[in-house]
Amino acid sequence: MKIFFSLLIFISSLTSLQAQNTRLVEKHAIKAIRQQSNEAYQRYDLDAIAACWHDDIVILPASGTLLQGIEMIKNYLSNAYLKTPDIYFFRKTKKLKLSDEGTLAWETGTWRSYRPKTPDASTFRGEYVAIWEKRAGKWKMRSQVFMAF
Repeated sequence: MKIFFSLLIFISSLTSLQAQNTRLVEKHAIKAIRQQSNEAYQRYDLDAIAACWHDDIVILPASGTLLQGIEMIKNYLSNAYLKTPDIYFFRKTKKLKLSDEGTLAWETGTWRSYRPKTPDASTFRGEYVAIWEKRAGKWKMRSQVFMAF
C-alpha cells in the first residue's frame, strides 16, 4: 500500500511538472511573437505587424480612438507613419498570465514611441494591456489597450 501511494504521488508530481512546462512553452511563444511585432514596427512592416493579430482585433490607442479589424488599424498606423515617418513603437512585457484552459493570455507592460532620427522630439510612453488568444493552435493578439503617462 505504501508503494502504491508513493507511486501515486510520483505520477502526480510528473503531471504537475508537465503542466508547468507546457505553460512556460506557451508564454515563450507569446513573448517571441511580441518580439516579432516590435521588430516589424521598427521596419514599418504593416503586414508583419498585422500577422500578429486575429482578424477581429480591437485596439484602443492612447489617443482614445477605438480601432476594430486589421484594415482599420493598418490605415491608422499608415497615417501615423506618414505624419511622423521616423517614429518607432516599442512594447516591453512586464507580466504574462495564461488562463487555466491555456487558450487566453493577459499581458501587461510598458510602451513607448520615440524618434531616433530626431532625438530632441517629444516621445510618448505609458502602459498597455494585451489579450492573446490561441485559435487553431496559433497565438495572436485579440485586443490591446494603451494608456499614456
